[in-house]
Amino acid sequence: MKKLIKISIVAVVMFMAGTAGARTGDLDVSLEVKGYKGKTVSFVVSNVQNSVGLSLIDGEDRILYSENIEVNGEYRRTYNFDKLPEGEYFLEVEGATKVKRYPVVVDRYTAKLYYNNKSEMFKPIVSVRNNVVYVNLLSLDRSELHVEVYDANDTLLHEDTLKGSYELGKMYDFSNVDGTYTLVLTHKNKTFVEHIKTTKS
Repeated sequence: MKKLIKISIVAVVMFMAGTAGARTGDLDVSLEVKGYKGKTVSFVVSNVQNSVGLSLIDGEDRILYSENIEVNGEYRRTYNFDKLPEGEYFLEVEGATKVKRYPVVVDRYTAKLYYNNKSEMFKPIVSVRNNVVYVNLLSLDRSELHVEVYDANDTLLHEDTLKGSYELGKMYDFSNVDGTYTLVLTHKNKTFVEHIKTTKS
């Protein structure tokens, strides 16, 4: 690893201010199927606030289609799965605090979305205060969180894995460096990217 700067790990901490809001479900995006017609599925995404991502993912975790919803309240959508080979897919709904996956089974004649069989996870939360970067995650099944820090030239500066707890958290001290940095956070095979800017104090 090329060490252009030194990012000191001050302590293992957990600031639940961000994830506390996630626990209360103040932004709990939900999906409900409204109808089927052959391989066409109509559904409604509720509790949309600001921006929500919709993605169709195949069984090998490849994104086949994605879009962002930029509305508030309720969003109606119809997908036609006629062009897809038979098999299992996932419709993923990503809100501000959670990611939910709904199985979609496509057979010869129909497509069915099983919204009662969804899986969900909380997203990692990154915040910056006084050039200290806080990374927090509520991991209900104790899945680990891998953290990588890159500089503006995409050089890997630091990496570690947070694990062993429902509440994962760490803080990184950037007080001795200037610039723009990228945090790549991987949890349950899903990657989240956060960009931060720091000023030497």
